Amino acid sequence: MDGIPGAGAAGGLGAGLMAFLDAGMKGGFDMVAGIIDLEKEIAEADLIITGEGKIDPQTWYGKAIAGVAEIADKYGKPVIAVAAVIDQEEELLYNKGIRAVFSISEETLPVQESIRNASELLTQTGERIGNWIKKEKFQS
Repeated sequence: MDGIPGAGAAGGLGAGLMAFLDAGMKGGFDMVAGIIDLEKEIAEADLIITGEGKIDPQTWYGKAIAGVAEIADKYGKPVIAVAAVIDQEEELLYNKGIRAVFSISEETLPVQESIRNASELLTQTGERIGNWIKKEKFQS
């Protein structure tokens, strides 16, 4: 199954299914987006908030933020990205259609601490996003 995108490493199960059961490959984002009719939801929204555990160079190769930003751009909808870790130049994010980027913590926290305090960290991030919206006098 050499040369088939998604068939290596974690895609080993997919490669076996393709070889023995005539299955096909479909990206996880595309599948979930289709099931929940994400494009329709984005088209009808004023603002899209999306997130990942980590925003990094891999974000643009199949992670949800990239797919959401692409659909949102099609409809001229603004996108706010939220992540626990931001390991990507923010300028690139803005060039990809992201209007604002928020980390769930002002400081780098150990993963277990972030998980233990997820509710509080997300509440604080929501407040910062709300303040940003007010400050920007956000209009779609």
